[in-house]
Amino acid sequence: NHPACAADKLQSTVIESWKKELIDRINLYDGSNDKFIRTFVPSRARCNFGSNVKNVFADWTPQAGQELKGLDTLVKPFPEDKRLSFFRSHSHEMKFPFTQFESNHHTSYPDLAVLLPGTVSPFDPANPTWSDFSMIIEAKATAADDPFTSNSLKSCKTVVQLAVSARSLMHAHGLLATFVLGFYGDIARIARFDHACAVVSKPFSLKKLEDLKLLQRFFWRFVHPCDSVPFVGCDPTVRKLDADDEEWLKEQLNTIKFPHIEKLVLREARRAEVYDDDNDGEDLNTIEPKPYIMFKALDVNGRLFSRATTVWLGIRDNRRACGNDDGSAGTGKAVYLRIIKDAWRQLMRLPEKEFYDILDAAIDPDERIGLPMLLGGGDLGEREVRNDQWHRERSHMRFVVDTVGRSLTNFHSTRELVEAMLDAIRGHKLAMEKAGVLHRDISVGNVLIVDKLEKGALSRGFIHDFDYSSCAMEVDDDDLSSNATDSDFPELDDVYQKIHEPDDNGDDDEANLKERTGTYYFMAIQLLEEAGIPHEIYHDLQSFYWVLLWVILRHTEHKHPLKHLASADIFKYGEDSVAAGRKANWLKDKSFLIIADNTPLSWLHNRYKKLLAASFVKEQMDMVTYAAVEELFVKALNDNRWPENDAAKPFVMP
Repeated sequence: NHPACAADKLQSTVIESWKKELIDRINLYDGSNDKFIRTFVPSRARCNFGSNVKNVFADWTPQAGQELKGLDTLVKPFPEDKRLSFFRSHSHEMKFPFTQFESNHHTSYPDLAVLLPGTVSPFDPANPTWSDFSMIIEAKATAADDPFTSNSLKSCKTVVQLAVSARSLMHAHGLLATFVLGFYGDIARIARFDHACAVVSKPFSLKKLEDLKLLQRFFWRFVHPCDSVPFVGCDPTVRKLDADDEEWLKEQLNTIKFPHIEKLVLREARRAEVYDDDNDGEDLNTIEPKPYIMFKALDVNGRLFSRATTVWLGIRDNRRACGNDDGSAGTGKAVYLRIIKDAWRQLMRLPEKEFYDILDAAIDPDERIGLPMLLGGGDLGEREVRNDQWHRERSHMRFVVDTVGRSLTNFHSTRELVEAMLDAIRGHKLAMEKAGVLHRDISVGNVLIVDKLEKGALSRGFIHDFDYSSCAMEVDDDDLSSNATDSDFPELDDVYQKIHEPDDNGDDDEANLKERTGTYYFMAIQLLEEAGIPHEIYHDLQSFYWVLLWVILRHTEHKHPLKHLASADIFKYGEDSVAAGRKANWLKDKSFLIIADNTPLSWLHNRYKKLLAASFVKEQMDMVTYAAVEELFVKALNDNRWPENDAAKPFVMP
C-alpha cells in the first residue's frame, strides 16, 4: 500500500464508486421520444414554429464548437427572455457548486453548457460556475460512443460524466430534476435525472427533420414550465437571492454581529419556503409558508441518487412576518440563526418530523443534551397532486431546527471536536433511554458542533437527521452500562511517550480522500458483513468511532504511514465485503495512531479502537456500551494536555 500506488488507484476508485451508485438507477425509456418529452418536460405552451430547421446540422461534424451553430438556429425563434444560449465549457474547470466543499469533489469539464433562459453569457465568462447554467450537453465523436448501448469502462466513464453534471446542476439550483443531453456523432439522447433515478430517451437523429423538431420542442418546453419558475425542474418554493435580498440579509446579520459577512458566497444562497405539517386538518395547499434565507451550506451530501441532504445556516425572512418562528409572542422581527435541512426521504420510511415529535413529548427541555428542537417544516411532497406518471420513490422534506451547528470537519480545536462528539453520544443515549428512538445513521454530517454557545447552553454538539431512525422496544439496563475492563488498554502517559518519540517519516502531508458518497463509510462492520441483521445501539456507537477516525485522518496532523491517503485505504465504498474487511483489518492492527503533539486525542482514539477490537474479536458486542464509550471521552477531556488553536486542516482532492 505505498502512497504512490494508492494515488494511482484513486481515480479508478472514484469511477467505480459512481458506477455502483448508477447500477439499476439508469432506465431506458421504452415509449416514443414524443411521449418522453410530454411526460418529463411538462408545459402548457405550444411550440408551432414555421421556420425550417431541416438542415441545421447538415454540415455538422463532431468537432468542438461545430454544434453551436445548429443549436443557436433551433432556439432563434424563441422570445428573447426565454431564448437559450450555448457556452463552450470544455476548457473550463467546473468545481463542485458549494465553495466550502469543492475540495471534497473532483472537478469536471463538460463539453457544452446551456445558459439560463434569456442570458447570453456567464456572469464571469473566464470563471463560469454551475449556477450560470441550466443544462449540460456532452458531445462525443461517433454513434459508437453512445454509452447506453455498452457496458464497457469507457461507456461507464461517459455515463459518470452525465451523472456528475446532473448532480452539480441539482445542487447549484436546488432543482427537483435536471436534464443532460448527449450528442454521439449524429445521434442524440435526452437524460432526465432526479434523486431517485435517471430516465433516458431513445436515440434520435440530428439529421432528420422530424427529430430536429422534437429537439426544438424539447428546448421550448424546457423554458416554458407549468410553474412560475425559470425552467423545468426548478423548485417553485426556492429561488436565488436578488440584490434587495442580499442587502437585507447583510443588514440583519450585522445586527446580530455575524462574523465575516464579507466572506459569504451569496451566489450560493437561496430563499426557500417552509411549510408546517401541524395544520389541524387544514388543506396543505392553503397553508401560508414561512420563508427563510439560507445563506451558508453547513453540510452537503454529494451523492446524486440519495437523500441529497443539505444542511443550511439561515434566518427567517421576516419582512412580512407575524410572530416569531418558535411560536413565542412577538413582532416576528427578531433575528435568530436557524438550521434548515433539505432532504429527499424514501417514502417507505417514517417522516423525520414524527421522530422529533416523539423526542419532544418524551424529553424535558431542561435535560435535552445533544438533541435539537424542531421549529417547523414538513413534507413538501404531500402538497403535490401526483398521478401515476409522476410517482416518486422519494419525497422532498424541508424543516427548521433551533440549534445552530458547524460541521465536525470545521472544528476550531480538537478538544472542541471531542466535546461535541461526547454531547452527541449523550444525545443519542437520551433519545434511546427516554423516547426509545435509535438514530441508526451516525455520520460525519449528522453530528454538528454548536456554533455559538449561549449562556446556559447544555450542549456543545448534537446529532440530527433522524430520517433513518426507528422506534425501539424497551432498552435493557445492561445495554446502557459498561461491561468492558481496563486490561490491555494503554494509559495516557504511555501515549504521551509515543507522541514525543522521533518520527523518521518527516512531516505529514495534508489529508486527502476520494469523494464522499453518503453515510456508507460509517456503517458498523457487522451491518456490512450480514445484510438484514437488526440495527442495535452498539452499531451506532461503532459508527461514532468511524466518524472520529474519518475526521482525524482528514483534518489533523497524524502519523499514519500512508499519510494523506490513509483514509482512502481504510474507508471503502460499494463492495460490502471489502468495506467490512478494511475496517476489520484496521481494528485488528495493534499499532498506535499518533496525532502529532496531541496526547489526549491519541489516547482517546486508540482506547476507543481497542474497545471495538476487543468486542469484535471476542464477538461480545455488549462490551460497547454508552457507559464504556462515555468514560473514554470524559477521561480524555479531563487531561490537561490538550493543544490550543489546533483547528481542522483543510484537505484537497488528489
